[in-house]
Amino acid sequence: DPKGNTGDWITVSNKNPVINPYAHEFRDLERGNYFIEVKDKLGCSLLYEVDVRYTEELYIPNIITPNGDGDNDTFRVVNLELSGDEGAKMIITNRWGKVVYRSDNYTNDKAWDGEEHADGLYFYQLILPNDDKYNGWIEVWRGRTP
Repeated sequence: DPKGNTGDWITVSNKNPVINPYAHEFRDLERGNYFIEVKDKLGCSLLYEVDVRYTEELYIPNIITPNGDGDNDTFRVVNLELSGDEGAKMIITNRWGKVVYRSDNYTNDKAWDGEEHADGLYFYQLILPNDDKYNGWIEVWRGRTP
């Protein structure tokens, strides 16, 4: 784990590896280096290092669901690796062009969460420190409330 976490141990048993080999799939990993240790029932082990790479291109989602469940609660731009003094400029407007959010130092650490604004479509303009510009729309959807 690139953050120094020990992770979870997964035990996989296989009664007949010749006829029925096993596989385990890991999903939703952050990019980085991971170590996988495989141990047999006699205690023999192998350690594998795996480098998970994803594209380094910017990916801007088109929906956030700021309902407090921890998934997609903020407008995080994938691979926007800026911090502190090198943030991007972000302007978000409603469908009538009124600015509802503006930041001259936008980073994923300070990502927009929809605030008190109504569910619906909004439009963004993201300007990176190198002057690359991205425009698009984002939907805020909190889902049904009881």
